[in-house]
Amino acid sequence: MVEDFPNPAQLIEPKYSSHDRRKKFILPCDLSPAAPEISGDLQLGISKWVQEAEIPDLSQVIFPDSKLTNHLVDNRSLALIHSFMSIADPTGLARSLLWLHMFFIEDDDLPKLKASLIQDNCFIRDLIAETHFGLTAKVECDCYISPRDVIFQNWKSEIEPQIALNVVSGGILESICLCKCVCEVTARSTEHGERHFTLPSKILRNGLGIVSGDGTQYFDSQDNIVAINAEAGSGFKDSQDNLYVDHQKLLEFTNAKNKVPIWLVRFDRQQSTKAFSTIGRVNPEISNYYLFYLDDDTLSKFSFDPEFRW
Repeated sequence: MVEDFPNPAQLIEPKYSSHDRRKKFILPCDLSPAAPEISGDLQLGISKWVQEAEIPDLSQVIFPDSKLTNHLVDNRSLALIHSFMSIADPTGLARSLLWLHMFFIEDDDLPKLKASLIQDNCFIRDLIAETHFGLTAKVECDCYISPRDVIFQNWKSEIEPQIALNVVSGGILESICLCKCVCEVTARSTEHGERHFTLPSKILRNGLGIVSGDGTQYFDSQDNIVAINAEAGSGFKDSQDNLYVDHQKLLEFTNAKNKVPIWLVRFDRQQSTKAFSTIGRVNPEISNYYLFYLDDDTLSKFSFDPEFRW
């Protein structure tokens, strides 16, 4: 049971201008391209779109052009470390969904990971399929706690900050450690009730030099924004919930500590709720699984076999 110990600091709301710069969609590539074939026989058209619509270059999502994020921070490149996106095609009848989580591995473990990928390691694919559960850390706390308190109370440990991933390298089953880069907390205020937040995990906060934050923006000792949440849309409509960090600071940290960032990405295509309510269930649904990793500061991608659900 979560205990409720009111903290006046939790009642301080972040201040933004009236348009709230974080509410703008950031779409570096077309996740749900137009599909002229969705007409006439809608079931056939949606099924064809789900199976044949072009998969975008998702590396652009991980490292978006700085022109697309200048409304968040000026003249700096950002890296995406956590995301959920739901974007419909122009007809509103089909939808793309994306989940993304970043982790660290040790430099010495990268060759093992590469060797395992060549063998299409099912352990990694199954981990990506989880999309959310167990892929983020939790703060060791029995009461509500805000992101501001987490940063202030940096001595607090995290629950399950790592994942032991089985890989097959050279015919031998080995285990490598994936350090989680995101943690989740739940705060409560009189005005808003319970609110859930994602923020950089302890290892990443320390690596980026984060010393303060309010649940949306996170600052270093020079008051530079080094991490920021960006949300847009709502509910079952188009929506986006992203957590970015300063790209350059991320590279400086990983290079100094001999760590390799990797991104687990799941990208689904399916009919929309609008289509379901209009014409019933349309098969198939498709899940595409990817692993991205930085090797000598170059982003590489491995694609797993897609999963079809009929």
